[in-house]
Amino acid sequence: GLVGFEVADVKSLPFEPSEILYTAYWGELAEIQYHSDHEEAVFRKSAGDEDNSGDSNLYDTTSELTVGDITVILKGNSGRYTLAIWSANGFSYSLSISSGAAVEEWTAMIAETV
Repeated sequence: GLVGFEVADVKSLPFEPSEILYTAYWGELAEIQYHSDHEEAVFRKSAGDEDNSGDSNLYDTTSELTVGDITVILKGNSGRYTLAIWSANGFSYSLSISSGAAVEEWTAMIAETV
């Protein structure tokens, strides 16, 4: 791999990607972009516990979701969450989905990544 750790694919996305791009930044941040005709998702994993999303948007809804022993911060608008940020086992994770997803969908996706 291009980074010094394993990165799992997110399989339960709420859309079917037609293209998947894998990128490593500076050997320490892994990014996977999932594209379809109308939607995009970006999954990031890096060492440490900093927010690696690069997302500075303001959202009207923020809530916490517990997946196993992980606490996830979900951010979104109007009850649909488009960004999730969490950390586990010494790594930081973020997943953004352009069209958003419901809480149950987020739970399934996050469970696949750790």
